[in-house]
Amino acid sequence: MPVKRIERKIAERRKKKRRERLVRTITYISLLALVVLSAAALFRFLNSPFFHIRDVVFYGNQHYSDQELRRISGPFEDKNILLFDLNDIRKPLLKLPWIKEVGAEKARGMIIKVYIRERVPLAVLRGENYYYLLDESRRVLEVSSTEIDADLLAIRSDEEPGYEPGDVVVSKGVKDCLEVWQALDNELKKEIGFAEIRSNSFFYVTREGIKIKFGDARDLTEKTRVLLALLKEIKGQGQDVEYIDVSVYDYPVVKPKGEEG
Repeated sequence: MPVKRIERKIAERRKKKRRERLVRTITYISLLALVVLSAAALFRFLNSPFFHIRDVVFYGNQHYSDQELRRISGPFEDKNILLFDLNDIRKPLLKLPWIKEVGAEKARGMIIKVYIRERVPLAVLRGENYYYLLDESRRVLEVSSTEIDADLLAIRSDEEPGYEPGDVVVSKGVKDCLEVWQALDNELKKEIGFAEIRSNSFFYVTREGIKIKFGDARDLTEKTRVLLALLKEIKGQGQDVEYIDVSVYDYPVVKPKGEEG
């Protein structure tokens, strides 16, 4: 008898453990099914039309219409705003010649706001056949076969660069010319009529026809001080001067017209 009772108890314990294992298994499966169904429901909800981009609004654009910018940075139809990467807007817009910076944010109402900062023209480079509108970084904004009418520094070149909008002018002469120009004070800029590029170097030409040689952009404060003093002296004495070289400001050179050397 005792042996049978022991066997019966062992059998009951085994049965109980099997039931517990079954309950645990069913619980695990139920929880897993709940998680899967919840995830599926959430995925379906997040990808529902409720979260589709409803509009893209542009700010600061002057040279491109909203329609052009949407076409270049889109399409946006059926795109989920929560999953949308704003870099997908920034990257194509930054390839446009006039656009310098692009900021974007997701706003209420499933709207994306895009903030445009455009480049500012600084100079017009004239080649043999074309005119190139440049910004401070020497990026070509526009190319025209006719003269660009703008109150900007005019740069004359004896070559035809052959650049396209969006290209960056690599000429050392243009680079130095624009660096110096940006650093000059307004008083001196008023004296200058245009700039000329020759073999990777440059010089300015005053409204009186005097060539000004600056060299590179180093020591511009001292070069400007010396140049203004010389121009004042030349005007006061009525001298007829071909060029002034202040590339070495400690030893400026003034060459009168007709003088050899």
